[in-house]
Amino acid sequence: MMKWNFYFIRKWALVFCVALAPAAPAGAESAAIGVVRRVYDAAVMAYSSDLALQDAASIRIRNSFDFAALAQRAIGAPWQQADASDRAVVIDVIARSVVTGIIQRLGKYRVGGLTILEETALRGGDRLVRTSVALGPERIALVDWRLQASHDDPKIVDLIVEGRSMAVTEREKFRRELDASGGSLKALAATLGSRVPLR
Repeated sequence: MMKWNFYFIRKWALVFCVALAPAAPAGAESAAIGVVRRVYDAAVMAYSSDLALQDAASIRIRNSFDFAALAQRAIGAPWQQADASDRAVVIDVIARSVVTGIIQRLGKYRVGGLTILEETALRGGDRLVRTSVALGPERIALVDWRLQASHDDPKIVDLIVEGRSMAVTEREKFRRELDASGGSLKALAATLGSRVPLR
């Protein structure tokens, strides 16, 4: 009994030590978390500001993503046969679609703010930043951000909102449109581009 009590006490002492440990200073945040905060803040700015600030915020969001990697994941095998001009058009369409979606979905929830839950390392060196966004007094959305491996300037390659991957969503959309376009990436990009605001 005494031995069990000793281990029990030691276990809970460690728990309390961890709980009472001071939080790391803001400057100690990783580069990946910094990118996530930058994108969220830009989405809020773009949603609620004038046109000039909206454009600047949109550029900031766009520069935080690796849309070439996202486009490749979305298109799949046909990407390997596409020429540079086809790829550029598809990347631009995906970028405008994703930036618009982030601004519309995350920007309006500026009151509750973004909470960083944890950051973990994935196989291959990518980072996963788990966050929550307050959608209202009693509703929280879980948003995971996957960033490619890079110490200095990590880029977002996927966004998982409530378990739904942005890369998977784009891939499903592109596969349907690609079939409807007879396998032409240019025709697909023109179709999708007409549905996305140029700004």
